Amino acid sequence: MERVKNNKTIITVIVVAAFFGLAGGVVGELFARAYLLESLFNLPIYGDINLSSATAGSNLIIRQASRVVVNENDKIDETINSMRSSLVGIYKKQNPVEDGNFSAVNYYSAREPAGQGLVLTGDGWLVTNFSLSDRAADFAQFAVVTNEKKVYGIDRVVKDKYSKMVFLHVPARDLSVKKFADRLALKNGELVLAASWQGAGWTSTVENREQFSAANSSDLPTDRIALKDAVPAFAAPVIFNLSGEVIGLMDSEQKIEPMSHFITAIDSLFRLKTIKRPSLGFYYLPAAALVPVSEKIKTFAGDAAGDKGVVIYKDGKTAAVAKGSAADFAGLKEGDVLLSLDEVDLDSGHNPNDILQTTAVGDTITAAILRNGEKKDLEIKIGELK
Repeated sequence: MERVKNNKTIITVIVVAAFFGLAGGVVGELFARAYLLESLFNLPIYGDINLSSATAGSNLIIRQASRVVVNENDKIDETINSMRSSLVGIYKKQNPVEDGNFSAVNYYSAREPAGQGLVLTGDGWLVTNFSLSDRAADFAQFAVVTNEKKVYGIDRVVKDKYSKMVFLHVPARDLSVKKFADRLALKNGELVLAASWQGAGWTSTVENREQFSAANSSDLPTDRIALKDAVPAFAAPVIFNLSGEVIGLMDSEQKIEPMSHFITAIDSLFRLKTIKRPSLGFYYLPAAALVPVSEKIKTFAGDAAGDKGVVIYKDGKTAAVAKGSAADFAGLKEGDVLLSLDEVDLDSGHNPNDILQTTAVGDTITAAILRNGEKKDLEIKIGELK
């Protein structure tokens, strides 16, 4: 009997010792991790993360760091769900068989659209990069399906030859519309999203705004949006920011144009039912992009303009000012320094095409120029891009 008691005592001691040994190891590991994280990397195991000492001249503290990633993921899911309401699928029309039995031809497969598009207006205007003919007999063969599974026939198609995008109209009401993002608010490194109209999501970041080289045309955009990753094939041709605003449209070659490039086309479409893009008709070089090869050489603009303004400049065989253009009728000449348009200074944030996108064919705007060291104002009546 005594021997049994001794055995039980020994077993109890062994179990207790093992428990405390295990607990001690766990506590020791946690202590070691906390010590290493906080002492070597200045990252606490809980609480705020203070990055002040790691970033010179800053005072950056991330509070409740463990929730940052979770909150961002929640925001991404929320935005993708919101985006879906303004995306549509485009399908080749089916010929239903009404015999009471199930048949695949009686349904549009959510996973197999011919194309996808974005709702522009509540009354049925959409935009897509899907190649639709503007002949009624051709586009009548297609249907549009909304996120609410409503099916519409297409009653109008207008093609934009400059952006290669296609605008179409369906007889709908109260479609969900998304706001366009501010062009200047888009920053390098910003998180952006794309989604299919069925809800599959994708994220990437803005790498830069691609700037075109050489002389620029006043009538065409000078930049595009470049992303870190290629947009997957399943996505609609629309890029959103984390707030759910539309920042750009993607053509069939995966080139992403900021929404600011479409403002005049969309406005013209709504007012006139056709696309008329405005035109000024000159080529230019930004003053900020030019550096004198010698200190003895003054810039064309001299001290009066500095880095602001653009120089009316001949691009190879193309005339600096197109004959018969709005700029030609207004009296602009090669070598003039254009300082502002419509009372907006031309600088790194605004180029001539940016200003042009806020006008319409037939509008009259003021151009401030510098010619032979003297400032003067010209009146320009906006022409139509042919």
